[in-house]
Amino acid sequence: MHDLRYALRLIRQNWAFSLTVIVILALCIGANTAVLSVVNAAMVRPLDYPDPGRLASVVSYGKDYVTAKDYDSSHDGRTWELIKERVPSIDAAVYGGGFGGGVNMGVNGNGIFVKQQRVSAGFFHVLGIAPEIGREFNDLEDRRGGPSVVLLSHTLWQKYFQADPSIVGRGILLRGEPYTVIGVIPAGVHFAGPAADVWTPVRPSKTGEGSGSNYGIVARLKPGVNWTQASAELNALVPELKKQGSYSKDATVHLGVISLQEGITGDLRQPLKMLWAAVAAVFILGCVNIGGMLLARASGRVGEIATRLALGAPIGRIVRQLLVESTTLGLIGGVAGVAVGYASLQGLKLLGANAYSFLDTVTLDWRVLLATLALTIVAGIGFGLVPAWQAAHVDLRSAQTGTRTVAGRKRFISLGSLVGGQVALAVPLLIGAGLLLRTFLYLWNLNSGFDPNHVLTARFSLQDARYATSAKMNRLFDQVIDRMHQIPGIESAAASLSLPYERGLNNGIRLPGQTQSQITDFTYVTPEFFPALRIPLRQGRLFTPSDGPSSERVAIVNQAFVSRYFKNGDALGQPLRSGKDQLVIVGIVGNVLEKRAGWGDYGPVAEVATMYIPAAQASDDFLFVHVWFSPNWIIRSSLPEFQVKAAVENATRSIDPLLPMAEFRSINDIKSESLSEQRFIAALVDALGALAILLTTLGIYGLIANLVAERTKELGIRLALGSSTNQAVWTALRPGLSWVFGGIVVGAAASFALERFLKSFLWGVQSSDPMTLMGVASGLLAATAIASLIPSGKIVRLNPADTLRSE
Repeated sequence: MHDLRYALRLIRQNWAFSLTVIVILALCIGANTAVLSVVNAAMVRPLDYPDPGRLASVVSYGKDYVTAKDYDSSHDGRTWELIKERVPSIDAAVYGGGFGGGVNMGVNGNGIFVKQQRVSAGFFHVLGIAPEIGREFNDLEDRRGGPSVVLLSHTLWQKYFQADPSIVGRGILLRGEPYTVIGVIPAGVHFAGPAADVWTPVRPSKTGEGSGSNYGIVARLKPGVNWTQASAELNALVPELKKQGSYSKDATVHLGVISLQEGITGDLRQPLKMLWAAVAAVFILGCVNIGGMLLARASGRVGEIATRLALGAPIGRIVRQLLVESTTLGLIGGVAGVAVGYASLQGLKLLGANAYSFLDTVTLDWRVLLATLALTIVAGIGFGLVPAWQAAHVDLRSAQTGTRTVAGRKRFISLGSLVGGQVALAVPLLIGAGLLLRTFLYLWNLNSGFDPNHVLTARFSLQDARYATSAKMNRLFDQVIDRMHQIPGIESAAASLSLPYERGLNNGIRLPGQTQSQITDFTYVTPEFFPALRIPLRQGRLFTPSDGPSSERVAIVNQAFVSRYFKNGDALGQPLRSGKDQLVIVGIVGNVLEKRAGWGDYGPVAEVATMYIPAAQASDDFLFVHVWFSPNWIIRSSLPEFQVKAAVENATRSIDPLLPMAEFRSINDIKSESLSEQRFIAALVDALGALAILLTTLGIYGLIANLVAERTKELGIRLALGSSTNQAVWTALRPGLSWVFGGIVVGAAASFALERFLKSFLWGVQSSDPMTLMGVASGLLAATAIASLIPSGKIVRLNPADTLRSE
């Protein structure tokens, strides 16, 4: 307690120094606290379900997923049927594709857009969740033609039905048809995507979900069953699945289970590891920086420590006192760091909302606070060790005569190595930050292929029984677009299944003269789609109103499609087969950027091979895609945005009052969403890089300032003997600069290890990008120059006579 009181008194007396240390610690520990919260939620904290350690995702993989991390959690209906029949070691349930999509619900004569999740019978039983009131789906309801039933979320139940328990058994209008409410799910249930408002039966089958791999399977291991046993039973299904066509006969594929937590957060783990490494580097930088500050400050306490030693204080007693001081500073900085960490976590959630919906569930819990406490104690002891060791080696004889012994070459070597280490640690972090920023800027500045200015889009759901046929859907399109054309200021209006910067529908096609199917992105559009976005026509013609259901089936393809499938460029007039339809290519248009395709080797946004068909020629069977995709209005207008929104709302409601708009988005909004992951990672790492260069600049300043202070007498003598000011400045700065340059060289060599680590995050830039390397080196040299200004100024103003008289 005596040591603690003395430490607090010193902190109060040296408030400027102490505040600097506390701010540095708060920033470093705050950044670690925020990222640790996400790491905790993604990898450590058990899922909020009963006995979460036995919950699993069923996955397929070509290699050992433990090393390859390359597994697929999407399955077809045949896989699900075999699991039900032949895998007794697990209880399993299905969730459908388009998880977290939206549908229309009628409330008091108006339509509202609600988020829907589609799950099978037994889904909540597998998770271990019982409905708050009512029950979950049964097998009869979870089959084709079964009763239309729905489960409500607690939030929706409260908001629109005033938490009335008699809602169970009553009917509501959902997806354009009557549904019976059979239960309410408790508050806080959140599974693999945005929080849902309603749940409906997925009704899995061998031919459902577009006959593709669009089911996710969640499982709970039964008592007494281990993970190896469950994986073995699942893998035994592979030969039968190859016979049935789920996998090709020569494919190397395995079925197994991984923890549900890993299955839900798998896409977050690799970015998290990178961020964790970055914040760890910043934390070490902060500790080293504060250690250097305390080491520099130790020279002013030589007399105090020498006096205490002369009076008989043991070395251990003095070291303990110094460590108590540093640990007390660390604890105060840790408390401030928790506040900074909480604010940083809110910023993380806001910045990463579009990239990772999982972030909504992240909180500061006792594990994070305990880890923060441990970090604080480690920091306090860590940055206090070097000055404590130096102080323990004070020479009483030299201290008595006034000679600096904590100073000199040995002390300089300690301080210089600390700063050199800081620079070496900062270089890889800054190079990584630069590469990620360059990647984001490269992707952001790619030519979009169309004119995004003065365009507004509006998304709405057509997963609706009232629009189950192509004729009804196109009647809606025609009527609403006619209403929009009547509004002055609206130049073009169109509807489409998907938009630029969004991921398109992957669809199989058959090219002329080929028996094997190829894949392309596929969308329907109304005739004004290309003029509305000003996508250029390269060859042929665009769609016209005459391209109707009874006319010849036609398609327009983009240049990327032609380059991929028609190497000679002669695509115009060629026939294609899509499902049962025979189509003819009547036009070739320019490429537009689309979000990462589910096929091919495309980047986060790229010019993907795409085929367009007229919305009027979309078949009734094809409209099943509205389970996964919500179409959009595209409006080009000279009107202010709020007027366009009102016009779209009024035009749509005048035709169908129960068809709400889910959201309005500009093209820039969609572009930002498509690059949200790259922006999230780049912004965080760049923020950490900025903090790292600030800490490094402070460290370099401390090193050079102390060198100048230690050599004041020598510099005065040099100037008195005729040395020029420039020579004196160079003499003082040269040793410190050598440590800085040495740190840059070591850090640059260490940065080559980043190549493998960052490879999957980089697009349009190489890990050895010379511009980034030059930028980092220039930045550190600029930081060194800034850090040298004040010490250099002291040398310039140095009066040799005054220096010699003071000595």
